[in-house]
This record gives sequence, structure tokens and C-alpha cells, in this order.
Amino acid sequence: MGGGDTTEKWVIPPQFEIIGEFSEGLAAAQQNNKLGFIDKKGKWVIQPVFDGNPPFDYCYVKFSEGLAGVAKNRLVGYINKKGEWRIKPKFRGIAYKFKDGLAKARALEGYKFGYINKSGEWVIKPIYDWIDEFSEGLATVHINKNAQGFSQDKSCGFIDRKGNQVIPLQYDFANSFSEGLARVRKNDKWGFINRKGNCIVPIIYDCVLTISEGLAGVEQNGKWGFMDTTGKWIIKPEFNKAESFHNGRAKVILNGEVGYIGIIK
Repeated sequence: MGGGDTTEKWVIPPQFEIIGEFSEGLAAAQQNNKLGFIDKKGKWVIQPVFDGNPPFDYCYVKFSEGLAGVAKNRLVGYINKKGEWRIKPKFRGIAYKFKDGLAKARALEGYKFGYINKSGEWVIKPIYDWIDEFSEGLATVHINKNAQGFSQDKSCGFIDRKGNQVIPLQYDFANSFSEGLARVRKNDKWGFINRKGNCIVPIIYDCVLTISEGLAGVEQNGKWGFMDTTGKWIIKPEFNKAESFHNGRAKVILNGEVGYIGIIK
């Protein structure tokens, strides 16, 4: 028999309606439908005086770069770790976290998305129906976005951190860049472009997955295989379904059987 006390003990006893993840030493917590922040002992560091949030929003309510987005009277602003307003509430919806001095935000008028700095000033004007987080220096933007998440009239492209349209709005859909490539959709077909907007994998495939570990799942004529970042087939399309590579393995389905494949180097 092994020794030691393995009894589980509450570090923070259950006392909150909802609690978020810790970030920069604090976690959002809700009590009596009011939101505040606690330390790792469960003590209030910032009293619960802000608007409560639905549970799914708690992945966004956290400190980043010393600021946290919270709501008051249904408007969103940012506080510091003393609970003081650094950007007064003037935005709609979710308060997104700061990264490299910028945060995505939604304007009160027009309901459009842009990016703000830590003074609450628009660095990228709110003119887009959707804007992604920056990845590899670029962010996907959409205008004329429909209910399915695709842009109408080929109105999806990429901007840099100054708001310049580096890759024109010409796609129906695009994902963030990963390993130097972004998957794009045009006329119901998929392919990959690089950060210069050059087409690396022709936009002729039924579906493509985001590049992961140097490979992307690609569907052609109902069968899945894997390409590298140059558009070369590494595994010819033969599977009924495939998922992205993680830790050197990818989940695939072939003739109703589920398994994992790897690359032998």
C-alpha cells in the first residue's frame, strides 16, 4: 500500500455561480449575477459589480496585458487589476483580449468590428462584419457576411496591423494563417494561399483542412489525402474522412474503420 494523503480538498470551495480560467493571477467569477475577479485563494480582488455574463462568454473574460474586458449597463470597456476603468464602456458584445497592444472590438453604432489600442482608440476602423485575431501578422476580414459565415460577392480578405488590405477582398471565406498558409474558399472550392496572396494550392478542391505539422487534409472527389505546404501530395486521397495531424498522427476513416496514420521519415 502506498503512503500519503490522497484525499481531495477544495482549494476554492464552491460558492460562485460561474467561474472562469485564471489569467495573470486572477479569474472572473460571478455571484448574484454580478461579475468580479478572485485570486487563487478565492478571495475577491475586484468586487463583483459588473454585469454578469452567459457561461459561454467566460472564455473571453480574463486579463491580458494588464487589462480585462467587462460590461456595465450592457456596454463593454476595460479595467485594470485594481478594478479601475482604463477604457470606459462604449463597445458592444464580447470584450476580446489584448494581444501586442491591440484588441478586437465591436462598435456601438453600426455593429461593425475593428481593432482598438489600450487607449480605446480605433487603430483599425470598425467597417467589417467580422474580423479574426491576427496570426502571422495578418487578420482575416469579412464584409457582406451571411448567416452561414461566408462572405457574399467575394468579400473576404486579409489586413495587416495598420488596417491595410494586404490581400484583397476576393474570397468567400478564409481562415487565419498557419505555418505560412491560409485556406480560402471561392466558388464552392478550396485551396491555400501564402502571405503574399499567391495561390500555393489551387482553389479546386472539395475541402481542405488547416495546415498542421506541415500537412493539410485535402478532399478530392469524395476522398481524403494529405498535402505538404508546397501543394505536393504526401498521402494520396484514399480515405473516406480525415482529421488534421497532431503529435505526428492523424485520425482517418477507411471503409467504416477508424484508425490513425503517421508519416515515416
